[in-house]
Amino acid sequence: LTHIQEIVQTLNSQFMERRLEEEQVRFDTIERYPLAEQQRRAVVTNEDANLIVAGAGTGKTSTVVSRVDYLVRRGLAQPEQILVVAYNKSAAEELGERLRTDVLRSEPGEISDFETAASVL
Repeated sequence: LTHIQEIVQTLNSQFMERRLEEEQVRFDTIERYPLAEQQRRAVVTNEDANLIVAGAGTGKTSTVVSRVDYLVRRGLAQPEQILVVAYNKSAAEELGERLRTDVLRSEPGEISDFETAASVL
């Protein structure tokens, strides 16, 4: 079992490095400033759900915009299948605007703040 885990870890690492190289130009140009290494890895990491937690001004919005762009461009999700939940209404509005104009050029599936999302659930 340990051997299988090592193989999976090696393959995942190789995939990550290959994908980061393939996406370098896009990650350098999708937002005003190029994405940092941690942001790039967060974008490429493919889990069922991804949580991005960071302090103010650290690039969370850029990471989320880039993640949605990545998922849609790579055919991993359709815009209407993506739920983005932001901390507050103004952050949700900013995300929606950046996604509509810079990435999707259409309405994303759902962008909401925590309060609104909780009331729907």
